[in-house]
Amino acid sequence: MLDIFNKMQNFPPLDVTVQRNVGRNWCAWKQNFLSFLQKEDAKEIYKNQWTVILLKLIGPDGKKVYKNLFQNAQTKDLRTVLLKLDVFFIFGVKEKQKGESIDQYIDCLMLVALASKYNDPANIVKEKIIKDIKNYNFTGKAMIFIQSKGELVSYLQSLDLDKIILFWKQCEKLMSQRNHEDTQTQLSSDLNLVEMECVRCGTCHSRNRCPAYGVQCDNCKGYNHFTNKCKGKYVSNCTKCGMSHIQSRCHAFGQMCVKCGKVNHFSWLCKVPVVKNCLRCGKDHAISMCPAQGRICFRCNKPNHFKEKCLSK
Repeated sequence: MLDIFNKMQNFPPLDVTVQRNVGRNWCAWKQNFLSFLQKEDAKEIYKNQWTVILLKLIGPDGKKVYKNLFQNAQTKDLRTVLLKLDVFFIFGVKEKQKGESIDQYIDCLMLVALASKYNDPANIVKEKIIKDIKNYNFTGKAMIFIQSKGELVSYLQSLDLDKIILFWKQCEKLMSQRNHEDTQTQLSSDLNLVEMECVRCGTCHSRNRCPAYGVQCDNCKGYNHFTNKCKGKYVSNCTKCGMSHIQSRCHAFGQMCVKCGKVNHFSWLCKVPVVKNCLRCGKDHAISMCPAQGRICFRCNKPNHFKEKCLSK
């Protein structure tokens, strides 16, 4: 171990002073670092100390970035550390801009990764997108959709880049639905504040503050409107019940007439013609209420008359 640390003395630290080439400088430095490990620890004897070696070589700027990324967490896995450093140094604090489509954002990230000469641009873009999705404040249906996938990072890691893009688009679609619903709710709330002439009371007031609420109308006996705003048609001396009432509130509604057998009028106001001394049954009845209707005559075997009124010889 001492030999490795002695050889580390001449290893150049990471240079991030040139902001324009930070990603490319990082990729070049990382490649030199991995070559150094492969040469000096080919048998991976000190593999559990590789992260420590990285922090020794990366320089003060690199250490500062490491502390910001991992804070108090002591991560020993070199691959995890390098992957997070890759995302940071290549993309920095770049985020999807408002109005920028996901496809445009992905194209931009891919160009940045290619410009940095990263060996696997699609994979590093995938890691960046996973980070963005994880840090995005999804709400409403999108949040429920994400929660349904269980542990988010593990789920996204199991997908390829194209499927992750589709996943993000689905989340944005659900978010836009939520935003549309919020807009409609806000519009409804604004409408509640607008004063308009009420069809129930005739005055101007905001919604849910009608003075006619709970008031009984003298005309139709209904509620929640004044009598002078009643839209019910008034019937005087109804031909079906003989009373005066609103058209939809006839007292004979549902009542069966004992004369004709029909409903919705009282018997004493029945206008169905009455047959006197019916030729089929010999009784007096409404024209539609002959008791011989449907009966079979035992004499002639024909229907609709009694035997006593049979005219067959």
